[in-house]
Amino acid sequence: MMGSSERRPLTIVFVTDMFDVEKNGIVTSARRMCAQLRSQGHTVRVVSAGTKNIAASGDEDSTKVHVRQLGDDVDDDLEDRYVVRELHIPVVNRFAKKQSFVFGTPKISTLREAFEDADVVHFFMPMMLEQVGVRVAKRMGLPVTAAFHIQPENITYNISPRLQGVDWAANRVYKVLYEIFYDSFPFIHCPTEFIKEQLVANGYDKHAELVVISNGVGDRFHPPVPDRRVFPLYKGTFDILMVGRLSPEKNQKVLIRAVQLSRYAEYIRIFFAGGGADRKMLQSMGSVLPHPPSIHYYSQDELLKLMHSCDLYVHTASVEIEAISCLEAVATGLVPLIANSPKSATRQFALDERSLFINNDPRDLARQIDYWIEHPVQRIQMSKVYAESANGYRMAECGRKMEEMLYAAVEQHQR
Repeated sequence: MMGSSERRPLTIVFVTDMFDVEKNGIVTSARRMCAQLRSQGHTVRVVSAGTKNIAASGDEDSTKVHVRQLGDDVDDDLEDRYVVRELHIPVVNRFAKKQSFVFGTPKISTLREAFEDADVVHFFMPMMLEQVGVRVAKRMGLPVTAAFHIQPENITYNISPRLQGVDWAANRVYKVLYEIFYDSFPFIHCPTEFIKEQLVANGYDKHAELVVISNGVGDRFHPPVPDRRVFPLYKGTFDILMVGRLSPEKNQKVLIRAVQLSRYAEYIRIFFAGGGADRKMLQSMGSVLPHPPSIHYYSQDELLKLMHSCDLYVHTASVEIEAISCLEAVATGLVPLIANSPKSATRQFALDERSLFINNDPRDLARQIDYWIEHPVQRIQMSKVYAESANGYRMAECGRKMEEMLYAAVEQHQR
């Protein structure tokens, strides 16, 4: 393998159905990694759906357009984008958009244009755009890598309540995804050790190296200065935050039930940051609380301010491939309370048992919430410890690891 001094910057192509859907965690991860790799000197092109961008170009046949990158962790410079139309599938699209998901229509001429003179192509999802993209890249003699961002349980939980937590259904999805897509790659990016173990259990390591790289936390997420948790002001409420899609596997209803059971229910306010199909159900459930939950989608600036003003972060998801939102909260010094679910990687962020509760158990969650309300000194102490623990997940380190994987794919392909 070449030494770092011999390596030249790479031209990398990201292929992902979505790059502009603000409410989607995969998009956030793709945008941050794109910006990070560019900051490390690499050229990164992006192929994704984006009908608004095509319309803005004034040329319906245009495939290469310039758009301003969205989001606070992404370069504001104008960058090349290779845009395909959104794929419309009756019924499926309506369901997918409720989950903040869109599909890209594969257009071979666009893919070929984006791949021209590239060093490596990295695919984010196993959808039709990416499936066609892999075939195009291989015909052009290019090395390819993939990421595993869609946990099968995210699919089974949303298909039917009867499939929630059913292992055979999730294992079947793992098998199908491998057969239609992931058996094509020598390197697969796993956001956590947890999902790597799941892939090994389902045979993904037969022909591929599974590389664990966190999706990373942006540098803007840090404790407030001065830290109000060190110098707390009496405000009359204890504010709890949870960030994430409002969907069955995220299990926000457990937090509402826990607050009902808390000895301090009259003082607790819940802030749900996100959107999704469960919004009306959560509003109805929460209407019985002394302080009904606030449910909104927040911009990155607004979310950071909210994290700085809250007292505790709760993550109730039964299924989670990583949960960067939890890591972002931890980076701001919020002490987390995380569901100890066997299907969730988020529990890796808990530093001791005080930050875990029994999955899907509102009574145990209420007990833990009451502990942190009754022990403010310990909460202030752990706030600093948690903020420091997030430094190992900063984008600079994640970008270095991603760079190593991409170089390894190029060098293996050359050999």
